[in-house]
Amino acid sequence: MEAVDNNGDSALHIMVTNSDEAQEETLRLFASQCNKINKHGMTPLMLAAEYCNTKAARILLGLGADPNIIKYKFGESHTALSIMLETINRGHKRSKLADAEELTTHKSVTSLPRCCLYFFSMIRRDERHVVQLMVTHGMAPLCENTGTIKRTNYLSSVTFDRLPSKLFPLGLALVLNMLEIAQYLSENWFLTPADLVGSLELRHLRNKLETESQADSLRFMDENLSQPMPLLKLRFVAVSAQLGGVAGREERVSQTPLPNILKDMLLFRRENFPMDFTDRGRFSSLDDEVDEFEKGIAFVL
Repeated sequence: MEAVDNNGDSALHIMVTNSDEAQEETLRLFASQCNKINKHGMTPLMLAAEYCNTKAARILLGLGADPNIIKYKFGESHTALSIMLETINRGHKRSKLADAEELTTHKSVTSLPRCCLYFFSMIRRDERHVVQLMVTHGMAPLCENTGTIKRTNYLSSVTFDRLPSKLFPLGLALVLNMLEIAQYLSENWFLTPADLVGSLELRHLRNKLETESQADSLRFMDENLSQPMPLLKLRFVAVSAQLGGVAGREERVSQTPLPNILKDMLLFRRENFPMDFTDRGRFSSLDDEVDEFEKGIAFVL
C-alpha cells in the first residue's frame, strides 16, 4: 500500500483525481498515505482541491489529512485552500464545488499564504459567501501595499489610479461598488486603522470615488465613514490592529484578559450583521451553479 509511481504519487494521490474512485471504503484502505507528499510537493488533499473533488476531500479530512501543509514552488507557497481559491479566481470548475462544509472547522485560513491577496480577490469577484466564510473562520482585517497587489494578477480588473498606497478590505469593496460586502464588513467591525475618519487612506479613497463619480459608494462613505467612530468601536479597531495578522491571532486573542464575547468578536465568529446574498455575485452565471458553489467553497476553509 506504500508503493508510489515515478512522480511519487501513491494510490491515494491517483484516486482523488478521479471522482468515480473517491469511495470512502476504498480511500480508508490507504489512510496512512493521507499526508504523503509527491515529487511535486502535493498531498492528496491538495490534489482533491485542485480537481475540485469535494467528496474525496471530505473523506481525507476525516482520515486526518492536514489542510495546513505547505507546498513550495518557484519561491511561492501553496496550501489546499490557496489551490482551491486559485481555481475559483480563474473561474474554473465552479459547478463541481458542492456539499463540502467540512474544512471550515479545520482552520485552514490561518495557514493561507498571501491571505490578503486571496481575500481581496474574492471581494473583487463579489463572492460573498467566500468572503463571509473567510471572515468568520480566521481571516483578519489587514491592509496590503497597493504596489504589491498591482504586481500580481489577483486584482487584474481594478484600476489602480488614485488608489491609496495601502489597500484595505472595506476600501476595495467601495472602489468596486460592492456595497453588500462593504456593509457586512463595516457592521461587523472588520476594520483597519485605515478606515478611521481622518486617515490618509480614507482621504485618497474619497478622492478616487469622486473622480470616478461613484455616487453609491460615496453615499456609503457619507453615512458610515464621515463621523468619528463611537469610543467602544474605536478601541475595538485599535485592539484588533494590535493583535496582528492571521497566523497566531487566535492564540493571541485567547491570551487577552477580555470576556469571551469580546474574544469571539475579535475573531469575528459572532456576526452582528448578516451578509446580504440578494442580487447575487455579478460574476455568477446560473443560479443553480451558484448554489452548488456556495455549498462547496466552505470545503476549503
